[in-house]
Amino acid sequence: MKNVESVKVKDDALFKTIFGTEEGKPMLETLLKDIMQESVSIIEFKDRELPIDSINEKAKIIDLLVRMNGELVHIEVNSLSSKAIRFRNFVYFSKIIVSDQEKGKRYKSDQKYISINLSCSLSKKHDVVEIYKLQDDDLDEYIDNVIVYEVNLDKARELCYNGDNRKEIRHIGALTMTRSDLEIYKGGDEFMENLAKKLDRMDANDFWYITPEEDEIMILNAEKAMARKEGLEEGREKGLKQGKKEGLEQGKKEGQVEIIKNMLNNGFSSEEVAKYTNIDLKEVKKIENEF
Repeated sequence: MKNVESVKVKDDALFKTIFGTEEGKPMLETLLKDIMQESVSIIEFKDRELPIDSINEKAKIIDLLVRMNGELVHIEVNSLSSKAIRFRNFVYFSKIIVSDQEKGKRYKSDQKYISINLSCSLSKKHDVVEIYKLQDDDLDEYIDNVIVYEVNLDKARELCYNGDNRKEIRHIGALTMTRSDLEIYKGGDEFMENLAKKLDRMDANDFWYITPEEDEIMILNAEKAMARKEGLEEGREKGLKQGKKEGLEQGKKEGQVEIIKNMLNNGFSSEEVAKYTNIDLKEVKKIENEF
């Protein structure tokens, strides 16, 4: 179990403990307001367990689901960022939309559905908040009631460290700060003060810290599958059998490198990375030394 002094609010169990309650509702409203740049009022917290449609389907627990005045908002905290994680979150988001429809009545085309991904390990080219919609090449909306926000937590923290005093940046960046960091940056800010107080009242037994191992294995498998697909597609375009083989091998290698870097960036030792990915330890250490 981690010590609360060193843990960061982006750890999803701690995030849900702090923001996913009636007591934490005002803080969550502030955070959502800073991300969406509009006033928000949470009506209720919804059940976080997604419905199961078949006996072969596993139970899925999302991080947070809240209903606001005209919006149903799905929130996921991601310690890593990759195409596989984006796709997983979109699968969850799609299931939320489907389960919100009322059979035999009408499709809720006037209900706004929002997915917010609070992500670490995004590249610096991404802004603090980026908005994604279904649009054509001319930016005309295909449908206007489905929106995805991706939040670059690392960039928000970096801006704080570089002296950016905008409150919205500070509040977003706070999710990646330790208790000591909050003391430095709170500066009379109500959100930061309350966040620091909540951490003060906790000890390591107040929340269940979920290890990322099981989730990491699923992400690894998805990355491998995507790498294989990309390699095969590259080979088909060349129209050569050798091209397929080389594309597959290159795609698989690039996928493995991305996974190793993400896991190392999020605190895994090289030995742990080798253990959970079945990649040779020497190869892991080589990549670790190169970046």
